[in-house]
Amino acid sequence: PGSAPGGGLACVELTVPWSMRVWTHTLRMAIDGKEVDADSLLVGQHTRPAVDRRHPLEMVLCLRLPPTAHTVSISLRISRAFLLLVEHPPDAHRGADVPAPRLHYCHQSGSETGDLSRLVHATGSTDTVCSMQQVLGKGLLLQMPTPDVAMPYNVICLTSTVLAVYFGACFAALVSGSGNLPLEKQNRKALVARVVAVVVALRSKIQAWAKGK
Repeated sequence: PGSAPGGGLACVELTVPWSMRVWTHTLRMAIDGKEVDADSLLVGQHTRPAVDRRHPLEMVLCLRLPPTAHTVSISLRISRAFLLLVEHPPDAHRGADVPAPRLHYCHQSGSETGDLSRLVHATGSTDTVCSMQQVLGKGLLLQMPTPDVAMPYNVICLTSTVLAVYFGACFAALVSGSGNLPLEKQNRKALVARVVAVVVALRSKIQAWAKGK
């Protein structure tokens, strides 16, 4: 936002991480709250598309502002890329940072517009065309979906608890006798054999279930 007395040239430089996919065909511009055709304002554009896990999106938009413009809004739609578990930042719940945009503004004659357009298309830089006033915008903190890293731990705890309760109930049912009288030696051997058979059968079922998954 800002006033543009007598008109002028404004160039916006954007750098967006590859994890936030920008759809450039959704570019919209508005002057003083009224949407206008983007092509009527653009005099130069340079875009370096993002490549997943290599480099971010780099975009330069140069606009010819009308003399009566006070605020100019630029909007683009984005979508979130799928991230692997190891690609999330250490504090994933905080969100992902988007670098602040840079705004260059200068007064320029109409004869220099063609030179600026060619330079922006070729290099994405406007530093050598005219002396500009540079302003840094505000960074953006974007909330991203985060993985539930505690889920495997919860599953392991639940499975272990269920198996322990089941085994304890079976073992108690097998070794408990009527009353508190000590079991005879031969009966103890038979009970131990039954416990071993139950454990082996349970292990076989678990292995079969794991292979089926």
